[in-house]
Amino acid sequence: MTGILWVGQDSVHLRLLEASGAARVERAASVEDACARRADALAGGETKRAWAGVAVDAAHYSAAMQAAELRDGLASAVGFADTLAFAGPLPGAYAFCARVGGIVAAFREATGSLCRSADGAVVGSGPEAWAGLAALTQLRVRRLVAHTEPFDAATPAVAHRLGIELATADAAAFAGASVVYSARELAAIVNDEERGLIVNETVALHTAAAQIRLLTSKEPDLEAMRDAMRSATPAL
Repeated sequence: MTGILWVGQDSVHLRLLEASGAARVERAASVEDACARRADALAGGETKRAWAGVAVDAAHYSAAMQAAELRDGLASAVGFADTLAFAGPLPGAYAFCARVGGIVAAFREATGSLCRSADGAVVGSGPEAWAGLAALTQLRVRRLVAHTEPFDAATPAVAHRLGIELATADAAAFAGASVVYSARELAAIVNDEERGLIVNETVALHTAAAQIRLLTSKEPDLEAMRDAMRSATPAL
């Protein structure tokens, strides 16, 4: 079974990766430790134990980005990475941002094509807000506004790299938006037809699934992952 390394806390995200049925998940102390362990395995000729890549939590986004020799265009645009992929026996790592795909998949699961041509807003700042901007762009939201709190000078730069014009507004102005993604609460509210609320655990589910597909080229067991999510978050 393909091996991947996890760098982060003992969390729902880790449980989801472990439940995928497509990868052997081992923990590493840091991104630097993960890369060093792989380098040592390669140097020792242990190519089968050299792991396919690394998945990280939010505390290690910056370290993952810095450790990569190459970066996917989306990771470069949003300015952070949550996944490092290794190229077989070759040295170096390629950075990806699976979080964006996780948000997109969570929206689509809850709403189908609802987001197309809708008005959308992102509340908050930092990497989660940047991923939210990219996700709503992929969902073809027609007009995007942002309320960055605390102030985040990087958000307009991320919007520019994504090729979108981003207006800013007070949070109260978002009441009329069809879709609001809150980076502070890690939740998405879909107002149109009151179709529901997308919470962080659902985004984590689809983010982990995207990481598994990326690193193993296999389809994860989503039902087993959902069971793991429910067990870890009994309130859901």
